[in-house]
Amino acid sequence: LLDDLETQTSIALKLMAVSQRFSAYTNRGSMLQIMTLLLKYGANPNALAESPVKGFTPTMMAAELDLADELAIILMHGGDLSQEVKILGKDKAMYSFTSKGIAELFNSKKVLKVIEQRNSHAFN
Repeated sequence: LLDDLETQTSIALKLMAVSQRFSAYTNRGSMLQIMTLLLKYGANPNALAESPVKGFTPTMMAAELDLADELAIILMHGGDLSQEVKILGKDKAMYSFTSKGIAELFNSKKVLKVIEQRNSHAFN
């Protein structure tokens, strides 16, 4: 994914700041219930975060944390896996990541399986 381990580490740390901030205030069961209700009543499944990483989406958070059930629900409500977030690396270069790229960066195997299944259904 990224050849330079130092750049990969700096980007991963920036992305982790988003999920750590969120997960500090709730547990997974509560998060799933809240998310389901919000989506049921019209919340935007593609909402963009402003901080700490501008442009981070719900599908990206699920990808980072390997939350396959949550990702599946977001996708059922119109979540877009193709959205990209741009991260400034330690080398001062800009890197773009989709949810799949984030899942690969964090080795989120359950989420990658959901993404593969969705892609295979899209072509059938």
